[in-house]
Amino acid sequence: STLRDEKETIKMKVQQLKDVKEKETKIEKQLDAQRNKVSELKTQIATKETEKEHLLAEIDRLTEEITDMQDRKAFWDTLGACLSWIDHLFIGLVDSIETHFLARMHQQFDPRFRKWFNFLIDEEGLNARVDRKFTPVILQEGYEAPYTTLSGGERASVALAYRLALNTVINTQIENIRTKDVIILDEPTDGFSDQQLDKVRDIIHRIDIPQIIIVSHERKVKDYVDKTIEIQKEEGVSRQVS
Repeated sequence: STLRDEKETIKMKVQQLKDVKEKETKIEKQLDAQRNKVSELKTQIATKETEKEHLLAEIDRLTEEITDMQDRKAFWDTLGACLSWIDHLFIGLVDSIETHFLARMHQQFDPRFRKWFNFLIDEEGLNARVDRKFTPVILQEGYEAPYTTLSGGERASVALAYRLALNTVINTQIENIRTKDVIILDEPTDGFSDQQLDKVRDIIHRIDIPQIIIVSHERKVKDYVDKTIEIQKEEGVSRQVS
């Protein structure tokens, strides 16, 4: 009976050991499963950390872009304000200055033009002036007349009077102009009568310019000047005649 009891006891202990072993194996499997889960979680965490770094880098990049766009917007806003100021104020100011300047120029130009025209054209009822756009206006008996109604000599008188008035006003307005001491008149006497040609001589003496260069086909002009250079054109080639 005692041996049987011991045998049963041993069987029971062996079974208990088997149960423990099975539990141990089961626990090991559970531990392995948990370890795998931990490993997967670590991998996921590492992946998320990488994604986080990428997202942070993207946030930094977008922040820089936003800052750059804000700076550009501020620049364009400032530029737009400047352009608006130019459109509404500066251009108006320039227009006002230009209008004032042209008005002052007209005040100086018109009387000089009239003076020279009346000196060249001694014809009662025929006068000339310049309008606000500096365009010559012909007056016959007090009424405006087309420029085309003038004779060749009268047209040349308008052109010469305009040139002399313009030269005087420019020299007055620009103190350091390099051409102040010289004036070139190209065919100023085209169509002039002998009486008008004589007036050209008087003009030469009246205008205070050291050097006057006149290009003319009129032989009589040679009597009014200190030096002449005669040019002849042969077969399309111009040559100085000695």
